[in-house]
Amino acid sequence: MKILLATEDSYPFYTDDVASWCDTLTKELSEVEFTVLSVTTHPYLKPRFDLPPNVPAVINVPISGMLDPAEYGDHESFPAYLRSRWTMSAEDVEQDFVPHYEQFLRAIAEPESPPWAIAVTLLQMHLHLRYYDYDATLAHPSVWKKFFAVMQEEWHRAHPMEKTPPPGDFHNGWQCLYRLLLPLTIDVPQFDLTHASSASYCGLPCVIAKLRHHTPYLLTEHGVYLREQHVALGQAPLSPFLRWFLSRVATSIASVNYAFADQVSPVCAHHTRWEQWLGVEPERIRVIYNGADDPLDLLRSLGAAKPAEPTVAAGGRITATSGHVDLVEAAALVRRSIPNVRFHLPAEGDEAAVQQCRDLVHGLGLEQTVVFEESDAAHLFVVPTISDTFPCPLIDAMLRELPIVATNVGGIPEAAGESAMLVPPADPAAMAESIVMLLRSPDSSGRLGQHARERALELFATDRFAAAYRASYEKLTVRVFADERPAIVETTNVSEAPPMMPTAA
Repeated sequence: MKILLATEDSYPFYTDDVASWCDTLTKELSEVEFTVLSVTTHPYLKPRFDLPPNVPAVINVPISGMLDPAEYGDHESFPAYLRSRWTMSAEDVEQDFVPHYEQFLRAIAEPESPPWAIAVTLLQMHLHLRYYDYDATLAHPSVWKKFFAVMQEEWHRAHPMEKTPPPGDFHNGWQCLYRLLLPLTIDVPQFDLTHASSASYCGLPCVIAKLRHHTPYLLTEHGVYLREQHVALGQAPLSPFLRWFLSRVATSIASVNYAFADQVSPVCAHHTRWEQWLGVEPERIRVIYNGADDPLDLLRSLGAAKPAEPTVAAGGRITATSGHVDLVEAAALVRRSIPNVRFHLPAEGDEAAVQQCRDLVHGLGLEQTVVFEESDAAHLFVVPTISDTFPCPLIDAMLRELPIVATNVGGIPEAAGESAMLVPPADPAAMAESIVMLLRSPDSSGRLGQHARERALELFATDRFAAAYRASYEKLTVRVFADERPAIVETTNVSEAPPMMPTAA
């Protein structure tokens, strides 16, 4: 069986939860040949994982860091690149691309656009980009002019009382879309199945494969991509137009992924609420928990002893929503009660978020209390996230028999059950209080850790994880898709799309 595994800012170039999931999946299903398609921020990343023998190829799709997509990769020869660039005329762009580009822009601006209609415009743009150069097409004056005219009109349709945004806002929007549509350039060969790790831009080649080859599509949701995008856009210093535009693009891309996935497999049941709000029928949803190797025997064989000082660890990557800033503030409060406490935070993450944590450590005078170095030997583990998630470090800590303090968000209560102390998100005081209580109560901490390990072994064993995906692959690939070919010419008759956002939290 040959499968395209599509990821975004993850495996094999990053060491985050999704990357760990990909690594486990590819190694446990050694009988499957995986080709990894990785949408990344730039083309100069080096793999952080040793790829197993059943991952013979990685297709890197950077969305920035180069002036022309032809600069990276070996998917196109230089003569083919020159031919695609030199043989394209203005008429090819204006007649073969711009009409579909306009349809796409109008579809994403309209909240009630059916996903099938959006997908058809993506397919038509992809078919053009199979033969003609991406940069010469997207940077053509007729494309920019069409973007400016359509988005100005759609902005006023959506915001009739607002003034026209400045030209710079439209230019920034066009530039963003130029980058975000780069996955459409990938001419995906036929696979037995495609599998995306997010309902995002990395899923576009999977949707195209479904339309062109009727390839079954499995979508795994680690977090709720659309929710995370809205949180990030709400926090970013963007103009009103750019925030609206990028929100509409993200919503449209997510809706297309949901509509075309034959199976949507969130990593926890909590995410199914969002998926059903976004139009996924319950019969297409199958929850598959993450799996993790049992690290306890290894740690015992290595003789990992607890440190002398009370030690608190936190894993994952530091991001805007990971909550590590709150943990640093909690560390300052804990130190008042336990002066010799030590906190181990991850060293990796988004540059701005990591720097914010380091600056806060310096500002609070915590240089002797907080270190940016993960630890295998700790008395307590903290999951401080403020976002909807089902973090792999939580499962790993449960298997390590560690007492846990975690925020009460997303799928964390579902994973931890009664084996962790749950606190409100973004509440350093509550976090600090629970940390102090567990550090001062070794008997209670021991019982909590024991319960956590028993629960993790029952729910998150790697063999259960692998068996669930193996069964899903077999089920999806034995279907006959000849009768399920999408009626592209009839997309204007598709019924209204489901609401793109939930009406209530």
